[in-house]
Amino acid sequence: TNEQAALRMRIDKDRASVRTQVRGVVLVTVVCMVGLAVSDRGLLDAYDTAEGQVVLAVIGSCFLAGFALLARLARPQRLEGFVLAEDLEALGAAGSDDTTSAVRLVGPHDPYLQLRDRDLLVTDEARRKYLWPALGRPGAMVADGEIVGTWRPRASGRKLRVRIEPWSPLEARRRAEVEEQAERLAACRGVILAGIAEE
Repeated sequence: TNEQAALRMRIDKDRASVRTQVRGVVLVTVVCMVGLAVSDRGLLDAYDTAEGQVVLAVIGSCFLAGFALLARLARPQRLEGFVLAEDLEALGAAGSDDTTSAVRLVGPHDPYLQLRDRDLLVTDEARRKYLWPALGRPGAMVADGEIVGTWRPRASGRKLRVRIEPWSPLEARRRAEVEEQAERLAACRGVILAGIAEE
């Protein structure tokens, strides 16, 4: 849903902020250490002895462990999904409802298509480039949560044509669902659906 996609975008934004902060901490620490070593060599004299080398190794290990922990905190954790027991019946009923259209014509700037994990939405690199070009993005045909093609509207006066490019042959049922979605799109825009062209 749009609410879930918007929530995912906020999570991605928070993760990016954490990664930026981690990089800042690491950069400042390294710059300070190098600056002290270069500006005042006397600070390192205490580490010339064997005992000093051991202490320096311990300090370095602590810094490396801290950097590793920061990197782990900044890395997104993928958890197994779960469903509440009281929601299982409703979820099963929703999946068996054949009267609900399983195809959606998702607009090019819908939050679902703004997620950062584009390689999870579309695994084929060529199709990803076509779906997310720098200019003139198409919309996405989504069937049962999977992107199965693209679409573009073509308006002329009070008429609207929808050009679809499915990535695999459409079944008759899927085609009927696309037509239903196109009819809804035309009604929302206050125009007449003049037809659907498949390429």
